[in-house]
Amino acid sequence: METAAVIMTTRPPPPAFYDDLDASLETAWQLWGRGTVDRHSAFHAPVVASVDADGNPQARTMILRAVDRDQRTMRFHTDVRSAKIGQWQGTARVCILGYDASKKIQLRVNGHVTLHTTDTVADDAWNNSRPESRVAYSVKIAPGSVVDMPTATPQPNGEGRENFAVVIVNIDSLEWIYLSAEGNRRALFAWQDGALKSIWLQP
Repeated sequence: METAAVIMTTRPPPPAFYDDLDASLETAWQLWGRGTVDRHSAFHAPVVASVDADGNPQARTMILRAVDRDQRTMRFHTDVRSAKIGQWQGTARVCILGYDASKKIQLRVNGHVTLHTTDTVADDAWNNSRPESRVAYSVKIAPGSVVDMPTATPQPNGEGRENFAVVIVNIDSLEWIYLSAEGNRRALFAWQDGALKSIWLQP
């Protein structure tokens, strides 16, 4: 009589941040930072949302250019003629969402936007941008405009500085979600007057 073999499977131990608020926040900063230098990172092009004049949420993916942990800021670049510029001039609130399916981690940032178009912040970002990254800003037609036919991608010509803007997101809170078969983890990190409050949330 054959005896069926019993295959025992063991799950790997939970990551160090699993029940640790400080480690969870540290991991979140590391993931955002990785997104600025690794185009394959899930956090390289997060979803960035604004609110239009009618109160409707508007979302799009944007390339994350820099993260400053000490200042609690994130930096993006965009065209001054884009609709989101007007939306942030009306309501500076912003929400940023990233999710890494392989790590099963979602990060959501809430904050407010500061726009830079003609100051040294924008000048420095423009001067440090690659020529191929500047191409879109040299197009004479504003983003979102109706056109008869799509046009060919223009070649770098050194123009477009007047259409370039830096979007600085000042982080007010960061929400962390980690999905696990052992039990999901959700936490909120919020700053008020420079003081950090870290709390667990029910997933």
